[in-house]
Amino acid sequence: MEEILHKEAVSYFFLARWFNGKTSREDLQNYLDFLDKAGFFEDDVFSGFKSHLESWLNEQNIDTDLPKEYTRLFHLPGGVKPYESVYRGEEVRLMQDPWVEVKKFYQKRGWQVENSIYPEDHVSVELSFMGHLIAAGEEEDAKTFFRHHIIKWVPDLMGDIINNRNANYYKRVAEFGLSYLRSEKKEYQASSLNKLK
Repeated sequence: MEEILHKEAVSYFFLARWFNGKTSREDLQNYLDFLDKAGFFEDDVFSGFKSHLESWLNEQNIDTDLPKEYTRLFHLPGGVKPYESVYRGEEVRLMQDPWVEVKKFYQKRGWQVENSIYPEDHVSVELSFMGHLIAAGEEEDAKTFFRHHIIKWVPDLMGDIINNRNANYYKRVAEFGLSYLRSEKKEYQASSLNKLK
């Protein structure tokens, strides 16, 4: 059970890192080495992503291409806005009710967003929080946060990234993320059904 929790936590941290805009060639190599060593690529959800990581490492300009794509995709007009408020609020703008709800959830669990340039409902912050909950063994809180926040909007964000003309690398990351979240949803549903038996 502990190994499964560890794998889940790493998966969320892995995704969170991609969406904070700081991924470099060194990160790609570290991801590849760690995921390979930990046996993640034996899992269908991860196996398809391995070839992308390997090919990106061979691209000469990857250290400049990744930040450029991130900027085009998440900061410029025509991109997507990776905030829960934008997806679940009454208007397409930041810091609405979902942001307030997320902040309250963090506060109740004694978690503070440190060294982040993003608000609390940014996808990288929420994914990181999931990783922290799972790493701490807070399974029930993780399930609650997943049901009330992550699954209600992150799959839509991933779909928008996949369909965005500015996405090349991030299209593959979003495909992986969407596949991973779908597998998590099935796991959480199965564990809920098992508790009812």
